[in-house]
Amino acid sequence: MMGFLASITKREVISSIELVRVCRMTMQNHAFEGAGGTVAEILARFERAEADGTRALSEWGSIYYHVYGDSAQDYRNHTVVAVPYATRDLGFPIARGPALLWLMEAGTSGTHLMVSGR
Repeated sequence: MMGFLASITKREVISSIELVRVCRMTMQNHAFEGAGGTVAEILARFERAEADGTRALSEWGSIYYHVYGDSAQDYRNHTVVAVPYATRDLGFPIARGPALLWLMEAGTSGTHLMVSGR
């Protein structure tokens, strides 16, 4: 067993820790959204967790790919780059437009760059 542990690289350990963190954040997001209620009630859950310090944060620069749809011809992709607590000072527009990236939820734990796609 010691030989196996000695062969684990620092990168592999960091990747494993990151995977646990992403799973925790994803489970928290699903719990907040899955509890139901109005959009305002769901957002309030995220805001309470942010205010009391229990919000699981994304690592700055993490990229999340979401692909969904009923078929290969009817899919949508949704790609975001996490930039927690970033503000407009980052230099990106805050509304969708001709830019490929725009900033959403500026100044919050959920701040992210939206990436234009199909």
